Amino acid sequence: MELVFIRTPDGQCGTQVTGPASGPAIIFVMDAGGIRPGMIAMASRLAEYGYRVALPDLYYRSGPYAPADPMRALQPGPERDRLASYAHLLTTAAAERDLGAVLSWLEETGASRIGCIGYCLGGRHALTAAGAFGERLTAVASIHAGGYATDRPDSPHLRAPAMRAQIYLAVAGEDQWVPREETERLRAALQNAGVRFTLEIYDGVSHGFAVVDLPIFDSAAAERHWQQISAFFARTLRS
Repeated sequence: MELVFIRTPDGQCGTQVTGPASGPAIIFVMDAGGIRPGMIAMASRLAEYGYRVALPDLYYRSGPYAPADPMRALQPGPERDRLASYAHLLTTAAAERDLGAVLSWLEETGASRIGCIGYCLGGRHALTAAGAFGERLTAVASIHAGGYATDRPDSPHLRAPAMRAQIYLAVAGEDQWVPREETERLRAALQNAGVRFTLEIYDGVSHGFAVVDLPIFDSAAAERHWQQISAFFARTLRS
C-alpha cells in the first residue's frame, strides 16, 4: 500500500493505493468503521484481481483517529458513539465531493476504466457516486448497504435516472437496519430508470457479513460475494 494525499474541496484526503499502476481501477469506499487493518486487507485482496485500488479515508475531516475496534463498533457505547461522530461529518454532499476528487485523480493518473465498491455506509455512498458521475464510472458494487431508498431528498435511489454504470447489489437477508421494503423501492427505481443491475439477497446472514473483522462476518457468504464481485468487475472493467 502507498499512502497518497488527494486534494478535495475540503482538504487533503489520505488514500491508500495499491495494485497495478495502469489499467482498470476501483475506488474502495470504507464502511462506518473507517480505515483499519480489515479494510486495508479487503482492498488488497481486490487489488490481487489485477486492479489499481484506491481506499480513501473519508473521515479525514475529523483529524487523526485511532483505528476502530470492530468487535465493539456495532454495540451501544463509547466506540460506536466515536465512530458516529466521524460519520456525522461525512454527509452525502461531502462524500460526493471526496469521491469525485478520487475519481479525478485516478483519471489523471491513467486509469483506463474505473469502478467503485462500498460496504455498509460505503455502499450507500457508492450508489451516490453512480448517480453523480454518470459514464465516468463503468461499474459500481454496493455490499450490504443501507439508506439507499429512503424519504430523504439525498437518497441514492432518486438519482437512478442519472446512473450509467452497471450495478451489483448484495443485500443481507436478515439485515436488521434495512427493511425489505426499502430494498424493493431501490429495485423499482433502478428498473424504472433502465439501469443495468443485479440484486442478490444473501439469505441467512446479517448486515456486515462480508467485512472480515466484524463479529457478524460470515465466511461462506463473504466468499460468495468475492466470487460475484470478481466476475462482475472482470465483465465490466475488462471486457
